[in-house]
Amino acid sequence: MHRLIPVSRLVELLTFDIGLNVKVVEDVVSIALLLVVSIDFILDIGFVHRLGALGSSK
Repeated sequence: MHRLIPVSRLVELLTFDIGLNVKVVEDVVSIALLLVVSIDFILDIGFVHRLGALGSSK
């Protein structure tokens, strides 16, 4: 069974393989996470808003 790779180790592997600066990789990862979270948040609000609209129309 293989164990999960810690994020820091993953960043090390990425920087070693691609030859990128660690800071760049960390920035990309944090931006990606931020995007995922905000998209999820926006979708949740839109979903709740639609449910509210459906509820009030009855």
